[in-house]
Amino acid sequence: MTHEHNIIEKQELTLKPLAIPKKPVVREATRGAQGVTNSVNKDKSNYKIPSKMEYVQHAGFWIRGLALLIDTLIVMAFLFISYLLLALFGGGFGFFLYITTGLFIIFYPTMTTGSSMQATFGKKILGLRVITTDGYNVSPAKAFCRQSVIFLSSLLGVYIIDVIVAAVRPDKMTIHDMIVGTKVIYTSSLDEYYDRLRSKQKAYQNL
Repeated sequence: MTHEHNIIEKQELTLKPLAIPKKPVVREATRGAQGVTNSVNKDKSNYKIPSKMEYVQHAGFWIRGLALLIDTLIVMAFLFISYLLLALFGGGFGFFLYITTGLFIIFYPTMTTGSSMQATFGKKILGLRVITTDGYNVSPAKAFCRQSVIFLSSLLGVYIIDVIVAAVRPDKMTIHDMIVGTKVIYTSSLDEYYDRLRSKQKAYQNL
Protein backbone atom coordinates (compact mmCIF):
# COMPACT_ATOMS: atom_id res chain seq x y z
CA MET A 1 0.00 0.00 0.00
CA THR A 2 2.76 2.41 0.89
CA HIS A 3 4.53 1.75 -2.34
CA GLU A 4 1.33 2.41 -4.36
CA HIS A 5 0.62 5.55 -2.33
CA ASN A 6 4.11 6.86 -3.16
CA ILE A 7 3.54 6.23 -6.87
CA ILE A 8 0.27 8.20 -6.84
CA GLU A 9 1.93 11.10 -5.01
CA LYS A 10 4.74 11.13 -7.57
CA GLN A 11 2.23 11.22 -10.40
CA GLU A 12 0.39 14.12 -8.81
CA LEU A 13 3.64 16.00 -8.35
CA THR A 14 4.52 15.46 -11.98
CA LEU A 15 1.09 16.58 -13.20
CA LYS A 16 0.73 19.69 -11.08
CA PRO A 17 3.46 21.79 -12.73
CA LEU A 18 1.98 20.96 -16.16
CA ALA A 19 -1.53 22.11 -15.17
CA ILE A 20 -0.45 25.53 -13.81
CA PRO A 21 0.31 27.39 -17.09
CA LYS A 22 -2.84 26.19 -18.81
CA LYS A 23 -5.26 28.63 -17.19
CA PRO A 24 -3.59 31.93 -18.12
CA VAL A 25 -2.89 30.66 -21.65
CA VAL A 26 -6.59 29.85 -22.18
CA ARG A 27 -7.63 33.23 -20.79
CA GLU A 28 -5.19 35.04 -23.06
CA ALA A 29 -6.44 33.08 -26.07
CA THR A 30 -10.04 33.86 -25.17
CA ARG A 31 -9.32 37.55 -24.74
CA GLY A 32 -7.46 37.58 -28.05
CA ALA A 33 -10.29 35.82 -29.86
CA GLN A 34 -12.82 38.22 -28.38
CA GLY A 35 -10.75 41.17 -29.50
CA VAL A 36 -10.51 39.85 -33.06
CA THR A 37 -14.26 39.07 -33.10
CA ASN A 38 -15.16 42.56 -31.90
CA SER A 39 -12.86 44.09 -34.48
CA VAL A 40 -14.36 41.98 -37.29
CA ASN A 41 -17.91 42.74 -36.18
CA LYS A 42 -17.08 46.44 -36.12
CA ASP A 43 -15.71 46.25 -39.67
CA LYS A 44 -18.64 44.15 -40.89
CA SER A 45 -21.12 46.71 -39.63
CA ASN A 46 -20.07 48.89 -42.58
CA TYR A 47 -21.23 46.24 -45.08
CA LYS A 48 -24.95 46.86 -45.34
CA ILE A 49 -26.78 44.32 -47.52
CA PRO A 50 -28.62 46.33 -50.20
CA SER A 51 -32.38 46.15 -50.51
CA LYS A 52 -33.60 44.57 -53.74
CA MET A 53 -36.32 47.15 -54.30
CA GLU A 54 -33.76 49.99 -54.05
CA TYR A 55 -31.98 48.68 -57.14
CA VAL A 56 -34.75 47.56 -59.47
CA GLN A 57 -35.72 49.90 -62.27
CA HIS A 58 -39.40 50.04 -63.17
CA ALA A 59 -40.34 49.53 -66.80
CA GLY A 60 -41.77 52.66 -68.38
CA PHE A 61 -45.09 53.15 -70.11
CA TRP A 62 -43.83 52.98 -73.70
CA ILE A 63 -41.66 49.88 -73.38
CA ARG A 64 -44.51 48.05 -71.65
CA GLY A 65 -46.77 49.12 -74.51
CA LEU A 66 -44.26 47.74 -77.02
CA ALA A 67 -44.12 44.44 -75.11
CA LEU A 68 -47.92 44.32 -75.19
CA LEU A 69 -47.84 44.89 -78.95
CA ILE A 70 -45.47 41.93 -79.43
CA ASP A 71 -47.68 39.72 -77.25
CA THR A 72 -50.75 40.87 -79.21
CA LEU A 73 -49.07 39.82 -82.46
CA ILE A 74 -48.35 36.39 -80.92
CA VAL A 75 -52.00 36.03 -79.89
CA MET A 76 -53.16 37.19 -83.34
CA ALA A 77 -50.90 34.61 -85.00
CA PHE A 78 -52.53 31.93 -82.84
CA LEU A 79 -56.00 33.24 -83.72
CA PHE A 80 -55.13 33.24 -87.42
CA ILE A 81 -54.08 29.60 -87.27
CA SER A 82 -57.20 28.75 -85.25
CA TYR A 83 -59.59 30.40 -87.72
CA LEU A 84 -57.72 28.85 -90.63
CA LEU A 85 -58.32 25.42 -89.10
CA LEU A 86 -61.94 26.43 -88.46
CA ALA A 87 -62.39 27.34 -92.14
CA LEU A 88 -60.86 24.05 -93.26
CA PHE A 89 -62.67 21.72 -90.90
CA GLY A 90 -65.68 23.68 -89.53
CA GLY A 91 -68.49 21.81 -87.76
CA GLY A 92 -68.00 20.70 -84.20
CA PHE A 93 -64.32 21.47 -84.43
CA GLY A 94 -65.18 25.20 -84.53
CA PHE A 95 -66.60 25.23 -80.99
CA PHE A 96 -63.43 23.57 -79.73
CA LEU A 97 -61.34 26.27 -81.39
CA TYR A 98 -63.38 29.07 -79.79
CA ILE A 99 -62.81 27.54 -76.36
CA THR A 100 -59.12 27.00 -77.07
CA THR A 101 -58.72 30.60 -78.24
CA GLY A 102 -60.29 31.99 -75.07
CA LEU A 103 -58.12 29.79 -72.89
CA PHE A 104 -55.01 30.79 -74.83
CA ILE A 105 -55.67 34.50 -74.28
CA ILE A 106 -55.79 33.91 -70.52
CA PHE A 107 -53.27 31.11 -70.10
CA TYR A 108 -50.55 32.34 -72.47
CA PRO A 109 -49.59 35.23 -70.13
CA THR A 110 -50.25 33.04 -67.08
CA MET A 111 -48.00 30.18 -68.16
CA THR A 112 -45.16 32.44 -69.26
CA THR A 113 -45.27 34.92 -66.36
CA GLY A 114 -45.72 32.14 -63.80
CA SER A 115 -42.83 30.11 -65.25
CA SER A 116 -39.09 30.52 -64.74
CA MET A 117 -39.17 33.26 -67.44
CA GLN A 118 -41.32 35.48 -65.19
CA ALA A 119 -42.42 37.32 -68.33
CA THR A 120 -44.39 36.94 -71.52
CA PHE A 121 -42.41 36.55 -74.74
CA GLY A 122 -42.95 40.24 -75.49
CA LYS A 123 -41.50 41.29 -72.15
CA LYS A 124 -38.69 38.73 -72.41
CA ILE A 125 -37.61 40.04 -75.81
CA LEU A 126 -37.42 43.60 -74.44
CA GLY A 127 -35.58 42.61 -71.26
CA LEU A 128 -38.50 42.99 -68.85
CA ARG A 129 -39.89 40.71 -66.16
CA VAL A 130 -42.65 40.69 -63.56
CA ILE A 131 -41.96 40.47 -59.82
CA THR A 132 -44.05 40.88 -56.69
CA THR A 133 -44.05 44.23 -54.89
CA ASP A 134 -41.68 42.80 -52.26
CA GLY A 135 -39.23 41.55 -54.88
CA TYR A 136 -40.05 37.84 -55.18
CA ASN A 137 -40.92 35.66 -58.17
CA VAL A 138 -44.52 35.58 -59.35
CA SER A 139 -46.22 32.26 -58.65
CA PRO A 140 -48.49 30.63 -61.28
CA ALA A 141 -51.52 31.42 -59.07
CA LYS A 142 -50.57 35.10 -58.85
CA ALA A 143 -49.89 35.21 -62.59
CA PHE A 144 -53.36 33.74 -63.21
CA CYS A 145 -54.99 36.34 -60.93
CA ARG A 146 -53.07 39.10 -62.67
CA GLN A 147 -54.19 38.03 -66.13
CA SER A 148 -57.78 37.50 -64.94
CA VAL A 149 -57.94 41.10 -63.72
CA ILE A 150 -56.53 42.31 -67.06
CA PHE A 151 -59.07 40.21 -68.95
CA LEU A 152 -61.99 41.52 -66.86
CA SER A 153 -60.88 45.15 -67.22
CA SER A 154 -60.72 44.63 -71.00
CA LEU A 155 -64.22 43.16 -71.07
CA LEU A 156 -65.58 46.03 -68.97
CA GLY A 157 -63.88 48.59 -71.18
CA VAL A 158 -61.86 50.15 -68.37
CA TYR A 159 -58.45 49.02 -69.56
CA ILE A 160 -57.76 52.55 -70.83
CA ILE A 161 -57.94 53.75 -67.21
CA ASP A 162 -55.35 51.10 -66.36
CA VAL A 163 -53.10 52.52 -69.06
CA ILE A 164 -53.53 56.12 -67.86
CA VAL A 165 -52.71 55.16 -64.27
CA ALA A 166 -49.48 53.48 -65.43
CA ALA A 167 -48.54 56.57 -67.43
CA VAL A 168 -48.82 59.00 -64.50
CA ARG A 169 -47.48 56.90 -61.61
CA PRO A 170 -43.72 57.19 -60.87
CA ASP A 171 -43.40 53.42 -60.36
CA LYS A 172 -45.47 52.75 -63.54
CA MET A 173 -47.81 50.35 -61.71
CA THR A 174 -51.15 49.71 -63.36
CA ILE A 175 -54.40 49.07 -61.50
CA HIS A 176 -54.07 45.32 -62.01
CA ASP A 177 -50.50 45.52 -60.65
CA MET A 178 -51.76 47.26 -57.51
CA ILE A 179 -54.65 44.81 -57.07
CA VAL A 180 -52.49 41.70 -57.42
CA GLY A 181 -49.26 43.14 -55.97
CA THR A 182 -46.87 42.98 -58.94
CA LYS A 183 -44.40 45.24 -60.74
CA VAL A 184 -42.81 45.17 -64.18
CA ILE A 185 -39.09 45.89 -64.06
CA TYR A 186 -35.96 45.75 -66.22
CA THR A 187 -34.27 42.37 -65.82
CA SER A 188 -30.84 44.01 -66.07
CA SER A 189 -31.50 46.06 -62.93
CA LEU A 190 -32.29 42.88 -61.00
CA ASP A 191 -29.11 41.24 -62.33
CA GLU A 192 -27.18 44.29 -61.18
CA TYR A 193 -28.67 43.91 -57.71
CA TYR A 194 -27.57 40.26 -57.47
CA ASP A 195 -24.06 41.16 -58.71
CA ARG A 196 -23.85 43.88 -56.06
CA LEU A 197 -25.16 41.50 -53.41
CA ARG A 198 -22.57 38.84 -54.30
CA SER A 199 -19.73 41.36 -54.13
CA LYS A 200 -20.96 42.61 -50.74
CA GLN A 201 -21.17 39.07 -49.38
CA LYS A 202 -17.72 38.22 -50.72
CA ALA A 203 -16.21 41.32 -49.10
CA TYR A 204 -18.05 40.48 -45.86
CA GLN A 205 -16.69 36.92 -45.78
CA ASN A 206 -13.10 38.05 -46.49
CA LEU A 207 -12.97 40.23 -43.35
